Amino acid sequence: HMGPEADFKAVAEKVESDTGLRALYKIVVPGLLESTREALLKSYQRVWHKLVAEYYEAALDNSESTARLVLAHHWEQATDRMRPTQDAVLQAAGYMHSAAKTAEGVSMMSDAISLMQRSCRILQHLPHEGKEGQELCENVKLQILADMAPLTLTVYGPGSTESMA
Repeated sequence: HMGPEADFKAVAEKVESDTGLRALYKIVVPGLLESTREALLKSYQRVWHKLVAEYYEAALDNSESTARLVLAHHWEQATDRMRPTQDAVLQAAGYMHSAAKTAEGVSMMSDAISLMQRSCRILQHLPHEGKEGQELCENVKLQILADMAPLTLTVYGPGSTESMA
């Protein structure tokens, strides 16, 4: 027994194209998916979200705006706050930022700001392994903040508390 990730991978390997994890999101029974997910231990939930995110990355057209938001959600939930991996944190923040840019593109400025703020919060969990890790975090965060600045001015106006923060 090698832990929750190994358990899920073993099950996933036995799953054929239209069964198991792949079919679970096709089930239309109200509350079934939510009940199943909530019943899992937290460590299993993170593994569950990671597997779902990896499946969707392979299966979905990532150019679709809804795909980016779904991927952002699952990568965010897959991030272990106690032992975060750089990959999971960057995936979550990247998809969240991408979803924000999509929201901005359709003039949903408040939603775009909210998604960019979530992306910055996710980056707080990025492990700072040496100087390179810290620089990476700062560069990604600066890019998000640079994209968020004009939106904040548009939504809240110059001189507002939000635009000055």
